[in-house]
Amino acid sequence: MTNIRINETKRTIEVTKVFYKEASKYGTDQYNDLQAVRRDYPNFKVVTNKTANKSNGFKGLTLEYMENYIKGHDTDNEIMSEFNILCGKDQEGNKVEFAESASYGEIKKWFLNTYPQIKEYHNKLENILKKSA
Repeated sequence: MTNIRINETKRTIEVTKVFYKEASKYGTDQYNDLQAVRRDYPNFKVVTNKTANKSNGFKGLTLEYMENYIKGHDTDNEIMSEFNILCGKDQEGNKVEFAESASYGEIKKWFLNTYPQIKEYHNKLENILKKSA
């Protein structure tokens, strides 16, 4: 029953939208689990959790953008060499057959650690936009 959370403070039974959809079907495991919790907490209200915005906050930060940024800021091609390795490419930037590559998230993390000014600029931009909201 990991999809059910009891919030004593708010007196609620919190479930995800996906779980609630399945729990609305009579006889499913989710239905039975939710009914058992409702029997234990008859005065609690069932609510669905609002899912957090999973936006990575870096719209437009594509591998192509990263590559172009590195080309414009890497004077000795050392960083571009690392980027190519992470992307499963050779020194010239050609895809290597059967080469292991890092995930986008891992490459993004590496890029933002390598170029912290990108993250700083993004934070400034977010703060400006929050002020106008």
